[in-house]
Order: sequence, then C-alpha cells, then structure tokens
Amino acid sequence: MNFSPLATRARSRAHFVAALLACVSLAACAATFAQSGRRQQKQPPLAPVPTPTPEPTPVPKEEKVEAKIPLVVVSEDTNYFVQQSNQSYAVQAVAVARLRESRAIEVSGDSARGSRGEAMRRAKESGGRHVVWFELRSFGMGQPARRLPPEEMLVEYSVFETGTAKRLSHGTIHMRRARGPLGGLGLPGCYPRLTNEVEYAIAGLEMAERIMESFSVPLPPRCAGR
Repeated sequence: MNFSPLATRARSRAHFVAALLACVSLAACAATFAQSGRRQQKQPPLAPVPTPTPEPTPVPKEEKVEAKIPLVVVSEDTNYFVQQSNQSYAVQAVAVARLRESRAIEVSGDSARGSRGEAMRRAKESGGRHVVWFELRSFGMGQPARRLPPEEMLVEYSVFETGTAKRLSHGTIHMRRARGPLGGLGLPGCYPRLTNEVEYAIAGLEMAERIMESFSVPLPPRCAGR
C-alpha cells in the first residue's frame, strides 16, 4: 500500500493544527498583555476639594455723629416802648423752634435778653456757643410815640462767633403783611403763637432759616417731627 498521500495529509493537518494553536496562543497572550496594561494604568489623582474659607464676621461700624453747631438766641431788651415785649418773644420763640428742627444745630434752652454789647460779651465768654442776637425796630431812625403795624417794622440780626465775638453773619428782615380775611396767613400751626400778629412769627422763621443757610446747614421740613 502507498501511504504517501495519507502521510502528506496527516502532516498538513498537523501543521494546520499547530498553526491554529499558535494563533490561539498569540491571541491569548495579547489579551493577557492588554489586560495587564489596563491593570497597570493608574487613574490620575482627584484634585483636592478646596475647603471653603469662612468669611470674617463684619465688625459693625460705629455711626459717625457729626458735631452740632451750638447756639444761643439773645433778643434786644431796650426797644419795648416801640412794640410790646410779646412781639419780640414771638420772633425769638419761633426762631428757636425752627433752629431746633435741624439735626446739625443745638440751641440753648434759655430765652436770653440783652443788648448788642452784652451779646458780644456773652459770645466771648460762652465757652463754645455762638450767640445769635436780634432786635426789633421800626424803619425810621427815631423811636415813634405810637405803636406801629408789623409791616412798618423790621428785624436785624447778627451771629457772633464764640470766643472772639467776630460777626459770622448778619441780615435784615422786612416784615410783610401776612393777614387775610380769615386771619393770619403763611404760618404752620406747629410754631408758638405768642401774638395775634403772625408777621412776627414769620420773621422768626425767616431769621432761623437764614442762619441755617449761613452755616451751610440743609433746611429741614417745617414742623419736622411734630
């Protein structure tokens, strides 16, 4: 019998099986190497989560308190024979009430009387308080024997500096007729009414507001806080 073809086929089959086994082995090795490579790769470390820094507790700010302008209001005491004293009191009382509506001004509680010279002396000796002095007089140079209507009167005032009595400001207020068919006009009801002639009270309002403006103080609303 001739076994050559059989032997040849057997060898071919053996080579094929050997080649197949070699391929399987190579594939297995490649897979193993790939898995080994994946196992050896390290994941990058996670970035640390920053710990939030606590905000510092804000320190409460102290409310800045502005120094108030100290004043005392002095009225002339020598012209009572021209007008009744309650007219002068009305100018003074309303002026003081209006000045006290400003948060930047502090007015002394006393209702002072005195001449111009006494007001200047008081300013020099006041120890920190400016002196507002005013007088109520007529237009004419002389003193009339009769009592004049308000529209023929005026208010002259001066503000004397504390310590030096230097005149810081001054002015003249000419009173105008402020009465109508139903009585007094132009005066809010929150201010003192020491006379039926509201012109004097209105003059007190105007004097106080001029003084505030001379100190660059904003004018508060009239009757503020009342």
